[in-house]
This record gives sequence, C-alpha cells and structure tokens, in this order.
Amino acid sequence: MKTKSRNRLALLTTAIAIPALIVGIALPMQASASTGSSLSAAVSSHAEITLPLATSGGKIIDADGDTVVLQGVNWFGMETATHAPHGLWSRDYKDMLQQISSLGFNVVRIPFSLQALRSTSTSSIDFGGGRNAALQGKTPLQVLDEIIAEAGRRGLMVILDNHSQADDGFSYDLWYGQDGYTEADWIDTWQLLANRYGKVNNVVGYDLKNEPHGRATWGTGGPSDWRLAAERAGRAVLAKDADALILVEGIEAPVASGSLDRNWWGGNLEGVRTNPVRLGVPGQVVYSPHEYGPGVFAQPWFSSPDMASILADRWHKGFGYINATGIAPVLVGEFGAKSVTTDTVEGRWITQFTDYLAASGTSWTFWSWNPNSGDTGGVLKDDWRTVHTDKVALLTALMSGRTSIPTASPTSTPTPKASPSATSSNGLTGRILVDSQWPTGACLRLSVTNQSATAKAVAELSFDLPGGAVTSIWNGSASRTGDQVKITTPNWAKAEAGSTYSDTGVCISGSRVPAALTVNGLPSASPTTSATATPTPTLTPTPTPSATATPTVSPSPSATPAIPPSTSALSATLITDSTWETGSCLTLAVTNASSASVANWSANFTLASGTRISQSWSGELAVTEGRAQVTAPSWGGSIPAGGTVRHFGFCLTGAGLPHDATARALV
Repeated sequence: MKTKSRNRLALLTTAIAIPALIVGIALPMQASASTGSSLSAAVSSHAEITLPLATSGGKIIDADGDTVVLQGVNWFGMETATHAPHGLWSRDYKDMLQQISSLGFNVVRIPFSLQALRSTSTSSIDFGGGRNAALQGKTPLQVLDEIIAEAGRRGLMVILDNHSQADDGFSYDLWYGQDGYTEADWIDTWQLLANRYGKVNNVVGYDLKNEPHGRATWGTGGPSDWRLAAERAGRAVLAKDADALILVEGIEAPVASGSLDRNWWGGNLEGVRTNPVRLGVPGQVVYSPHEYGPGVFAQPWFSSPDMASILADRWHKGFGYINATGIAPVLVGEFGAKSVTTDTVEGRWITQFTDYLAASGTSWTFWSWNPNSGDTGGVLKDDWRTVHTDKVALLTALMSGRTSIPTASPTSTPTPKASPSATSSNGLTGRILVDSQWPTGACLRLSVTNQSATAKAVAELSFDLPGGAVTSIWNGSASRTGDQVKITTPNWAKAEAGSTYSDTGVCISGSRVPAALTVNGLPSASPTTSATATPTPTLTPTPTPSATATPTVSPSPSATPAIPPSTSALSATLITDSTWETGSCLTLAVTNASSASVANWSANFTLASGTRISQSWSGELAVTEGRAQVTAPSWGGSIPAGGTVRHFGFCLTGAGLPHDATARALV
C-alpha cells in the first residue's frame, strides 16, 4: 500500500512533523522546522519522475512504472563534528543545491552520524549577509529538514546515509559498538527518520550503514552478520515508511562459496547469490556497493597488465550479477577520483567504470560534491564554487547515457569474429575484434600485437568504414577523412615486446564491420587469410568491451578446438548461482587435488538441450554442437596444489542446466 501522495517531481509534500520523542530517542525541540514547506518547482532539465519509487527486477521504477536511474552526488559533513553539510562556511545552502541541480543531477546522498542527530547545535555555518538564514538557531535535525525541503524545490531527490555512529567515525567497521552506541540505537534512529520523512516525497531511500567492513560478515548467522542486521533495520524502516527504498551495502570480507578474496569496504555483495536480504515485502531493496580506484588504495589489480579484464570480472561477480539477472537494482553509493584523464591508471579505471555504469543502466552517487575529500577531491574546486570541468564532462556523459556496449536484443547472441591480421613494417600486427554485433551496428576492440623484441608505441589506428559511423569510443579520439576513420590513442598506449595492446575500442553504426586495421599509418604487408582464420564457435563477450578476452581461433570450423594433453588430473564442478523461469547463472569451479601446482587449465561441459549461453566472463569460451570448452583467463590459469579457482562464470537462456563438467591441466 502506498503511503506517500503520488506526485511528480515537481514535488508537493505534507508538512514535516517533529515529534519530541519517537521510538525512545529524545530530540531537542523548537517551534517548527520546515513545517508547511512545499517541494515545488522542478528543474526543467530533469526527467519527469512520479514518486514514490519502487523496484521491479533489476530496475528502479517510479509510480508510473517507468525506469528511473538515480544519478547524483554525495554532499558530506553532517557525519562530522560540524553536524551540517560542509561548505556552508562559504556559501548559502540554497545556492549549493541549485548548482547541483543545474548540473543535471537528480539525487543527493547525505551522510549523517547518530551523534549529530542527538546534538542541539551545528558549527561552521556562515550567517553573514543573510546567508543560510533559515538554518540559524536550528538543531542538526532541523537543518536536515530545511536542506531536504530545498532539495525538493530544486527537483532533487534525497538518500540519507548512516555514515557512522560517532562523529567522524567512518573508519569503524560495524553498526554497533562505537562510543557505546547499540544496534537498538541504530534501528531507533532509522525509525525516527522514516517516521519524520515518510510523507516527504523527495526522501526516496535510506542507506542503512556506510561501508560495513572488518568484522562484518554475510550469511554467518552471528551478531556481526550484516545481512541479518540489514533485514532487522530495513523492516523497522518500512513499518514507518512503506514506500522507502532500503539501500544495503556489501561487506569487505570474502563470503562462503564466493570467488573474490579482497574487496573495498562495503563492496562485496557476492553473498546475495545465496543469502539475499529479505524485507517481508517485494520491491523495496536496492543493493549499494562502493568502488574506488588506486587513489584510495593501490589494489593489486591496478598494476596488472590485465587490469581491464580483472575489473570487469570483479564488478560482475561482486555486484553486477544482481541487476543483470533481475534479483534487484544496484546503486553504486560511492565512486570517485582525483584524476579522470586516461593518461593515469586512476583515470583509465574511472573511464571504464562509468562506461560500465552507463551500459548496465546502474544508478550511482559520485563521491563527492565536496572538494575536501582527501582521497578523491570533488566536483567542486577548493573555492567551493568552481567545478572541475573534466569531472563534470565525465559525469555529464554518463548522465547522457554514454555506453560502450549498446543493448542488443536478448534473443541474439553475437558470434565474435577476427579481422584478417596485417603486420606493419615495424613489427606491429593489427586486428579488429568484434565484441558484440547486432543488425545495425557493432562494438569492436582494436588489437595490436607487438612481434618485435622492444616495446612499441601505438599512436594511431585507422580503418575504412564506408556507410557507417563511429557512435562511441573509449581510450582514443576519432577523426574522419572520406571512408577512413583515424583513431588517435592516449599517450600511454603501447604494446610491450611480445604482448598485445587492446585498450582502445569503438562502437559503430552500419551493417559492415571494417576488414582490416592499420597501425601507426605504416605500410602493411598484405593480409593473409586462411580457411581457419574466422572462428565459428560462439564466444560471448564480457560485460564491458575493454574486458572481453581475445577470441580463441578454432583450428577447424567443424570440430571442438584441440586441447593439449593433460599433465595432472583436475576436476570441475558447476555451481548454480541463480535460476529463474527462463534461465540461470552459474560459476565453474576447477579443483586441483594433486600435490603439484597447475600453470594453466581448460574445462568442458555439456549444455542442456534447448539452452544457450547468453553471456560469460573471465575466460575464453567456445561452443560446438552443445559442448562448451573454457580456457582460463590469462591472469587466472594457475591453481595451487589442493586449491580451487572460480573465475569463469556464465548465464544461460533456457530451462535446463549444463552437466558433465570436466577439467584438465594444460602443458
């Protein structure tokens, strides 16, 4: 049953009630705080959204059933000793919210501490010259009332985030135990907020706990089981605000039967596969991981030559499968970077990640609006007024729906092809790899292999594209002369000796895929093509084009690719991660029971009649006459003695499950 009035954004809300005592928490009182405030004029640039929101499968929807992608910023400070969002020492809160709205964002995530909401005072707010007049003399909770009301007038939705129990306590791992706060205190606070804002239309979601980590577990059943705590708090919130979206973050630690051994704080949601959050009613839970780059911590994958592949694999396994398979929507509550240009690792990470968000239709809130985040900086510069134009350009492109993988019809599975290779006079061989293709376009990776003994710069790539156009590009810029398209790559692009560069790619319109790739504008030898140059086994690309493994070329179009002889016995098990009426997703586990490590492996399994693989990740796949062959990803071939790896995963369409899985070591 809907409890909030059904309004569009423009929003109208009832008065914000301020009881003196709710669920056991005593609050400082004043005569009124935003009583009678109306949330009226929406920003014309915002899409019309009918509130309240709910969920349907992997999407957030509005009251009309239309898909909504939440796209916003984090404005922090209320979780610190100031007890108010930061920057109000420099400018008026109305001006701040107007700027957020004018840039096209539709939601603001506001962190708070339990301590702040129990306080009677704020600090570091400038009241000179009439600035922030509505906040003067108000308690922190009443300041929050005013900010929420003004956000609504600016057409902005609000997500409240419990960032910590004590002020400035973001590094504490659990939702109880900090400075004497209990789980009951935490749940009571959420009930207070849900009761207070339950009829305020633009308060759309409650992020229960920021970044559970350390001792937090998932599915263990103990006091530190975050999944069970989220259920208790979520149900308590819904008892006061039945229309709320309940945002549940992940944990840091690995989970039972999971494959990720290290994660960001709040970033691991693998546990949802087997232990989803149960709120007693459908349509209200949204999972909310956090994801960061090397500016926050130098995770090992940022120094790997296979960074793009590893990232795509991690994103899908850690949280992407949740909305991809229709379990629930995902909203990435925090991601951000100081550098967003692709001449840095951090910039390449965030470019790939924003492409991933756009392609998957995932909601997000960028960390942060504030410039005073030590890890990432913010949208604003240190003057609290001027924006970083490169960050705004990145986020504007994301909001406009830039994507590296157009959504193809779910009934079509593209068959990857490789263009004939051409070796230039400096030892570089160019190939065009088809990641995905549909009747009116394709997405391509531009692959350059260096056959020489020294590293080579990859400065320029070109191909002919008669009758077509480049619709998107990553890690490069495009120009055109007649039918020829020239791609200028970033200054960091190079192919190491004996290795391949494939970080640049394009999506094109038109029914024809370019035939050949020229590298650095140098003369190329005549392409050599044989009858076996075009692979026929189906290979489904990973969710982002930069992360898709190079297709394995079949030596014979009618036979399963040959497998080198085995040197030790391996076993393979297919783990069913999720099933639904018309499909399923599975993980392939390969176990080495011998006393010696294995350097590389391959596995096979048989598909059930009437099923096909619709997507796969972290491995090379070929399917011939219903028998699938998997080759380990370049970064995941090693299996220690007695160890098990769970790299390769896939989703199926059709009702049956695969069977007869086997594995062998390769020499």
